[in-house]
Amino acid sequence: MWTHSGPGDPIGKEIRVDGIPYTIAGVGARLGKMFGQSEDNWVAVPLSTYQQTYGYNDSVMSMRAQAAMRQRMTRAEDE
Repeated sequence: MWTHSGPGDPIGKEIRVDGIPYTIAGVGARLGKMFGQSEDNWVAVPLSTYQQTYGYNDSVMSMRAQAAMRQRMTRAEDE
C-alpha cells in the first residue's frame, strides 16, 4: 500500500513496485501494526496484471473476493 503523507491528492500519480510503474487508483486506510509487523505494507493489482508481470506459475500471497449479495457469491467464485 502506498501511504500518502505528502501534500496533494495521490490518485493518478505513479508508484513503482519492484521497479514497475503503476498508477495509483486508490489509497487504503491505515491499519497499523499487528504483532510488531506493519499491516500497511501492501499493494493491490488486478490478477491478470500480476500474472503478466510475474508469470502464471508464481504463487499469489493473498487474494480476497467479496460479492455484494450472498446469492451472487457462486458467480463471483466462478469469475
